[in-house]
Amino acid sequence: MTTYTAFHGRRRLASGPAADVALAVRALLETLPAADVLIFDDASGRQTDFDLTGSEAEVAARLAPPPT
Repeated sequence: MTTYTAFHGRRRLASGPAADVALAVRALLETLPAADVLIFDDASGRQTDFDLTGSEAEVAARLAPPPT
């Protein structure tokens, strides 16, 4: 399972599966729309973006791991 870490400024906002991190970022952006947030793939260290549009359920479904 790939994990991600999101930072708001210098503070770690969330770490874990994509859906969990995305929902934490989404919640922050609802209260602070201009917040600077960076999300990193923990395995590669590369910065990544998540599509945060739609409802929480839609965001979580989009980022859920594929069924095995």
